[in-house]
Amino acid sequence: MWYRRNPFADLDDTPDDPRLGKKLILSAVGLAVVRWSWSHFARQSFDRVSLAYVRYEPYFHRGTHFTASDFAFDTWFVVFMLGFIGTFIFFRRGVWWWQDREDEKSITRLNLK
Repeated sequence: MWYRRNPFADLDDTPDDPRLGKKLILSAVGLAVVRWSWSHFARQSFDRVSLAYVRYEPYFHRGTHFTASDFAFDTWFVVFMLGFIGTFIFFRRGVWWWQDREDEKSITRLNLK
């Protein structure tokens, strides 16, 4: 069953290309800028799109009361997820790089005197 799987078991199969991480982080920043500026400088347009989104997206929010702020929340959620995943992918390779270049400290090299 899918719910019996360990959610962390497949983390080794995620991509670790730093360029992909940078692209995801930049996409998150770009979407955040567009989302923030759109709602502050073109409020009527943002409200119209929000209402259209609420009308066509009930599949994602079953059983809840729909409001015009669902579009705003969902765009911030996408921004957060892009940034989180991009940061994870970007720093994953960096952690490996750091560990490979760091001197190994073994028990035989410790100065205990």
